[in-house]
Amino acid sequence: MFYEKWFGAGIGFMVTGSPTGALMGYGAGKLLEQNDAQSKSTLTTSDFEVNVLLLASEVIRAEKGVTFKELDFIRNFWKTQFGEENLDEKTAILHHFLQKKYDAKKACIDLHRVCTTNTIHQIMHFLFDLAACDKAVSEKERNCIFVLGCWMNVNDVTFLKIEADRLKPDTSHYLVLGVKETDTIETIRTHYRKLILQFHPDKHQHLTEVERKKLEVKVLQIREAYEKIKKEKH
Repeated sequence: MFYEKWFGAGIGFMVTGSPTGALMGYGAGKLLEQNDAQSKSTLTTSDFEVNVLLLASEVIRAEKGVTFKELDFIRNFWKTQFGEENLDEKTAILHHFLQKKYDAKKACIDLHRVCTTNTIHQIMHFLFDLAACDKAVSEKERNCIFVLGCWMNVNDVTFLKIEADRLKPDTSHYLVLGVKETDTIETIRTHYRKLILQFHPDKHQHLTEVERKKLEVKVLQIREAYEKIKKEKH
């Protein structure tokens, strides 16, 4: 939803290059220390990706300790948006940033200089998603994202709008069940059970195998929608 043009932004950044040079001046290909004597080149990771990984590390460092959920979220996000190519290298870059602090303000200025406003807003959504992946966004995480946003020229009004947009409930699962957000969980549960009985493949033995498979998908969607609503209501 929020990242539809993210991939294009990353490719554009990689093609044009960062104004500050390779890897934002963090060592020009010597960012990942393999041991005391050797370093690994990061030529396969764009400046755009390095900048965003640095901002991600800042949000993680806002609170003490790193959780597996945070690391998994970033890895899965990168895999979805950019593919599996050199995923281990990007993970190693993130770990490096978590161990050694760099100039996040410089990274934000570089991103603001090259990226579109839409992409900057997507980065803000990404940082919020990261902060919320293991638990509710804390005050420290929120303050960190606010500061990073300021450095990317995101004003107070825009920041609050991005934050408010994230708090709006996803109504798609209510549409799947054909219920209203204002309905009680008891009403929704009753409707959910009726839908399961209505569309369950065992109730439609006369249908073809293909048609029954479609019903299985339908039932799965109904169950997933109900689980989301149940979690939201509680």
